[in-house]
Amino acid sequence: MKVAQLIDKLQSFDRELEVFPYTEEPEFVAEGHSFRLFHIEGVDVAEGELSKASDGVPSVKFGKSPKSRGFVVLHVTADF
Repeated sequence: MKVAQLIDKLQSFDRELEVFPYTEEPEFVAEGHSFRLFHIEGVDVAEGELSKASDGVPSVKFGKSPKSRGFVVLHVTADF
């Protein structure tokens, strides 16, 4: 999702609502639960190379390089 798309979507909601990212991905969901909530602690701009590890897990190598690009990072925690 691009920043403009996120802004457009969020502008359609009450500005006082809290935002909670969530996932149904099994590796993040605690046993006995169907989803996991996260709390956004911060938002920053970062630069790096996006890639996938040999096991398919998405990753990033932060820093400038010929292959790096800028992106927005949401800092989340599984506690609120």
